Amino acid sequence: PLVRKGAGLPRLPTFNPQFEEEFAPGKDFDPDRERAAHKRLKRAVQKEKRGAMRELRKDSAFLDAAREKDKAATKRERRASGAANFAFMEQQEANMKSGGQGGMWKKKKR
Repeated sequence: PLVRKGAGLPRLPTFNPQFEEEFAPGKDFDPDRERAAHKRLKRAVQKEKRGAMRELRKDSAFLDAAREKDKAATKRERRASGAANFAFMEQQEANMKSGGQGGMWKKKKR
């Protein structure tokens, strides 16, 4: 018949959890004071770094928006200038075709 050989899998040792009676979130319970201070300073540096990165992103977005605004204004000015030049050339062409009458000449009706 089918019988398992051996005693089976070895058992993992279990330990009783260690609870802190005076637990406070954010407080470091490390008995090594120097290591605890080092961890605290490391956290402060990381927090400052994240804040600086956030500020840089905000500044970058603001500068980008200002740059786009200036670009759009320049584009509008160029379009207006081009439209004025085109209108002037059309007026010149109309003046030339009408024989110097300022483009006011009309064909005779038949």
